[in-house]
Amino acid sequence: MKALVYWGPKDVRLMDRPKPEIQNDEVLIKVRYCGICGSDMTMYSGKHPRIRPGTVMGHEFVGEVVEIKTSKKTDIEIGDFVVVEPMFNCHNCFYCKTGRYNLCDDVQMCGRDVDGGFAEFVKVQLDKVIKLSKSCDLKRMALTEPLAVAVSVVNKCKLKVGDTAVVLGGGPIGLLVAQVLRYSGASSVIVSEINEYRLQKAREMGFVAVNPNEEDLKSRVQNFNKVGADVVIDCVGHPSSFETALKLVRKGGLINIVALYHDKVSVDLLQIVYSEIDLKGTFVYTYNAFRTAKDLLEKGLIDVEPFITAVYPLENVVEAFERIYRGTDDLKTLISVP
Repeated sequence: MKALVYWGPKDVRLMDRPKPEIQNDEVLIKVRYCGICGSDMTMYSGKHPRIRPGTVMGHEFVGEVVEIKTSKKTDIEIGDFVVVEPMFNCHNCFYCKTGRYNLCDDVQMCGRDVDGGFAEFVKVQLDKVIKLSKSCDLKRMALTEPLAVAVSVVNKCKLKVGDTAVVLGGGPIGLLVAQVLRYSGASSVIVSEINEYRLQKAREMGFVAVNPNEEDLKSRVQNFNKVGADVVIDCVGHPSSFETALKLVRKGGLINIVALYHDKVSVDLLQIVYSEIDLKGTFVYTYNAFRTAKDLLEKGLIDVEPFITAVYPLENVVEAFERIYRGTDDLKTLISVP
């Protein structure tokens, strides 16, 4: 089969690889679509500490079941369209047993620790496979994984109907978070972004989009809630964005960080104490968020069509990575597998 294999910084190759052989309680999936994620680009640039040479990349994928091996009762059948929760955990540690398996010390991710979905076929654990309806749009369902991140973020925000929310960063995760905030009852969602392409995308989706380099972001927020934002979500991951979050959030409000910081941040802990600010971190998702994301997409409750800005066939996957690395305006690129 054809598969995209990582060999080193900016060295990914479409190669012939053996078709995976499944073991007990595993499923073989014929991939239909796989999305390119920001973490894939971190791996591509050589900045991810865990990706190993020889690994097939890709974790945002949907496809069709072609083989199953299990003695367990399951509703998964050959021919089903499925989406895969691409995190594999140990099932035995404290975090796994208490339902927070995203915090498992031995968690593995498709496309990073084990071979992933930029391939004609991929094998996965049976308990990570979720059946889709036969009438679903597989292209749209390929965004289940990033939408699950957004659902997990908003679930942690104690959001109330009518709240004012600010999303720092208008990339794919930021704009998905904004959509889930709106769906969950936020009366005002303000997206802060400096990239004009992403600003325009946010406006097209109906959000208040602000370039903080050109406008006073705090004043714009106070137009909706004079005491400040009830919720601020950091999807940027730069020290300045956390400083911005502290300036925007009201007393008793909440800041949720989903961005992956690579630099140390100086934090004014006195402000957090005196203003009773809730500070949360969100790392990916667990089953409930993933299942909710799948349901939202199947029912058409979250519009992801504007996110899909390019689709490349698998034979051109290297070109797609090179294009994104050069910084071409883009939100979500999908790879279509014949």
